[in-house]
Amino acid sequence: MTDKASELLISTEKLLVLDLNELARSLQDKFADSFRDPPEGLYIPFQVSPLLKSNTTYMVDGEVLYLEKIDSPTILDDLKIPLNATISDSSFKTIITPDMRKKYAKHFTVSPIVNPYILQAIQHMVTEHIRCMLAYSIHNGDMDDLYTCLSVGGIQRFENGILEEMCDDIFAQISNFMLDNPWNIYFVSLKGYDIFVEMSIDYRIYEWTRYHASWNKPSS
Repeated sequence: MTDKASELLISTEKLLVLDLNELARSLQDKFADSFRDPPEGLYIPFQVSPLLKSNTTYMVDGEVLYLEKIDSPTILDDLKIPLNATISDSSFKTIITPDMRKKYAKHFTVSPIVNPYILQAIQHMVTEHIRCMLAYSIHNGDMDDLYTCLSVGGIQRFENGILEEMCDDIFAQISNFMLDNPWNIYFVSLKGYDIFVEMSIDYRIYEWTRYHASWNKPSS
């Protein structure tokens, strides 16, 4: 990818934010066993991914700590980790500060409010719906990414299209958002309980810029 073409992709022309809270909770209430079990770890309310994961190495004020199994919300206290300690991942990126631990001490849980795999499944559905509407993309119906979020029973259960039906409302929002813009490039990201759909540059302009920039690039 050339620098000029990259610059075109950075620009966001339109943004759609989809609140997944109601849909995700509905899927969890009706089809909880159709999705993979959530990652084992320590969660805080309204955060999709666990703060700490089982079978993972962390650093506590520079000292190595291997958490084999996280099955209690009081695991930090159970391990007698000092309240003023800072917990980081193996690359020393801070995960839990003393202030954060104090703030969420009574709210730590090993059971997320919404299974992260449900939110990821909806994200995959959104991505596939967008691909179906693009003028420059060949949609082959590949659902492998979705299947990674489902249990064996879930794959069989959702073959009847019920998952697509439950996503009809957000599909309608996306279709309205993309109206008359099937040639644009779209980016989909999941942040918390929201999906962000960004509409970027027209694909034809991007490809034209990339092609001509590559021809004009001095040979080494």
